[in-house]
Amino acid sequence: MRTVKTFAAALLAATVIVSTAQAQGYQSPLMPKAYKDSADEAFRRQQQAKEEAARRFKESEERRQIEEQEKAARDAAERQRQAEDLQRKLDDAKARQAEEDRQQRLPVNRMVNAYAAYIFVRVCHESREGYLVQYISDPEMERAEKAVRATVDKLMAEDPSIDKARAWVDARAYARGTKIAASIEFCQMQLSKLYSLSPQAPYQFARPE
Repeated sequence: MRTVKTFAAALLAATVIVSTAQAQGYQSPLMPKAYKDSADEAFRRQQQAKEEAARRFKESEERRQIEEQEKAARDAAERQRQAEDLQRKLDDAKARQAEEDRQQRLPVNRMVNAYAAYIFVRVCHESREGYLVQYISDPEMERAEKAVRATVDKLMAEDPSIDKARAWVDARAYARGTKIAASIEFCQMQLSKLYSLSPQAPYQFARPE
């Protein structure tokens, strides 16, 4: 029993001596100084490699975030440009339509439209002359003639400077340049257009006595 205590005391003393020697920079003969320096250098390089990898990763993330922000800004600018282009096209289309409407409301152009509708109606009437089924009947043709005369009189009262002969020439040129397929639908549409331009109703009824 005494031997065991003696051995334990000796082991404790040896541990204290080794710890003290290491604290004072003592190099164990089992680990040469050159080997320790090499191990320290390897550890230092490993730490540097880790730090360099972390630095590169951080820089890569920063670049990625910057690129994403720049792309988002470009995409937003492109969407804004497209929206502005679309709005500009819509505004231009509205302006063109407004100008077309204004032109159509001019007395001289309304006269040309009335003459053109009358020409189409007459073509429809003559193309089916002698047929059992007519696109424009004789009574409808008579009403069309009255309608166009009333329209011309009304428009001349609005604008006496209108050249009726010139308006007729323009209407004929428009009619010749329009490819049509005569049908009951087309012919009745032109007749209705002529009625809508006329200041008087197509049907005149007297009060019964």
